[in-house]
Amino acid sequence: ILATGDLASQPIRDAVYGARDFFEWLGHPYYPMGGNHDFVVEESRTWFAEAHGAHLPDGKPYYSFDHENLRFVVIDANWIWSDGRQMPYSQAGTQVIQEDDKERAKWVVPESQLDWLDSELLKQRDRATIVVCHYPAIEVPSRLVRLGMKNAGSLANGTDVISVMRKHPQVRAYISGHLHMNVIEVVDGVTHVVTASLPEYPCEYREFQVHEDRMAVVAR
Repeated sequence: ILATGDLASQPIRDAVYGARDFFEWLGHPYYPMGGNHDFVVEESRTWFAEAHGAHLPDGKPYYSFDHENLRFVVIDANWIWSDGRQMPYSQAGTQVIQEDDKERAKWVVPESQLDWLDSELLKQRDRATIVVCHYPAIEVPSRLVRLGMKNAGSLANGTDVISVMRKHPQVRAYISGHLHMNVIEVVDGVTHVVTASLPEYPCEYREFQVHEDRMAVVAR
């Protein structure tokens, strides 16, 4: 299970551990990542590392792993504060902003982590690889924009992430969540897949089947 962030809705320790207990109860291997609802307060990342530590190599929210001959690279983003600083938790009041005015909340993959992503992709250039993050690297395609739609936003430096992936032809897909909508878009040979959420319409998860020559994606 790729748990693509927002595992807990409330920024409290009990919610983080409750989400962990739920995934453990499912009884399947799972790979967690944090989202804007997981990393709200200063203690959030400590709670996340403690709760999901057994699934986080080196206790970090960005990591790589192998599964059935596929390579996965999970990246993590920081918040951008109003003064331009990149911080691991939200600025005071942003909890309200991200609900009422989503376009004012912004996130970025740190430069050091872009370098790490590049080095991870260099390690196994002959192995099909999928990059995963809570936040999409692309904007919502214009064909999907509709009147009254709440656009939760994408990575502020999504083009930089795409530039790194472009250097490595073994990257087949970029999987994310965050938008609570369905998006499948091919950019520079990489298939970007955004999945809607479980608790909000259209209430779904996706099942992936990866073959030598194709990838099948089914909404459940």
